[in-house]
Amino acid sequence: AIRGACTVITGIPTKGRVQPGDRLHLLPAGLSGRVRRMQVYGEDATEGRAGECVALNIPDIAHEAVRRGMVLCESKEPAPVTMAEAELQILDSFKGKVADYSEAQLHVGTAATSARLAMFENTEMTSGQKQMIQLRLAEPLALAPGERFVVRANVAGSGVDGLTTIGGGRILGIGNVRLRRKKPWTLAVLAARREAIADSTRWCELMLRERALPVTAADLQLKCLMRAEEMMAVLDLLRAEGRAIRERDAAGVDW
Repeated sequence: AIRGACTVITGIPTKGRVQPGDRLHLLPAGLSGRVRRMQVYGEDATEGRAGECVALNIPDIAHEAVRRGMVLCESKEPAPVTMAEAELQILDSFKGKVADYSEAQLHVGTAATSARLAMFENTEMTSGQKQMIQLRLAEPLALAPGERFVVRANVAGSGVDGLTTIGGGRILGIGNVRLRRKKPWTLAVLAARREAIADSTRWCELMLRERALPVTAADLQLKCLMRAEEMMAVLDLLRAEGRAIRERDAAGVDW
């Protein structure tokens, strides 16, 4: 809270951009408000972008409701989840073994919470290994595909007393459905997401392919967490290359 400005929320955007007048949603609190003023690197600004240090004056949100680990989004998606799929890599320097369903401390963005590491391929991991896992969280977090995370744990035989960093990875899915180990279709879906996650065009195409039915651009925009203009540019490119088909029906435009 700043005298004369009310609530100021600071952080580093991981995606997109923000401007004064934008309405943002605070998750998982479920509150929303408009940006009155903003600063980037301590200077007044009219736009903040991913990777920049941004301070947002949002007087509509009481400062008592804001805490470290919350997320500001343009939409109410992604909804907070307690389960997320990811690829985990154990550090080369780590000593010891990480067992299936081990309890760990998950760090993502500014949030930290306890999580279980449900392994999809093998029942244990050692130094330098990687595999697909499901993070089963002790409390809901607003997560998004592509976000990086770190896990710390107290592991016997690691040579360290107490919590130590054991590895990290990237979020690949937020289906919030408990998945079972060693299912080929699950591993294939997550492998495809891993290959596409860093490319917005490939990711959009993959989200289209994963849908069994046509989808509106608005629904796809929420699925891909893109701004409207970015989403349409990607869809136009996919259509021009013959990788997507646009059809207009009574309910609107589907892809």
